Amino acid sequence: MASSNTIEGGMEENKDSQESKEVAQGLVQANAGQIMEDVAEENIYELISQGMLQVKDNRPCRGTRLQLPSPF
Repeated sequence: MASSNTIEGGMEENKDSQESKEVAQGLVQANAGQIMEDVAEENIYELISQGMLQVKDNRPCRGTRLQLPSPF
């Protein structure tokens, strides 16, 4: 599991790690036939589309890194 680091522009997090945290904390509710990790991934992409998360880095070997946008 990747650790988060404080960086310019806020917090950086690995997407897979964030999905796991959402599921573990009970923030994801799946309907019958849905996989909770898939629902968590959809939630993350929704946050990205709304500008509440940003993709910092997307490399196959490292995974997708996310960050909170800077308020400045």
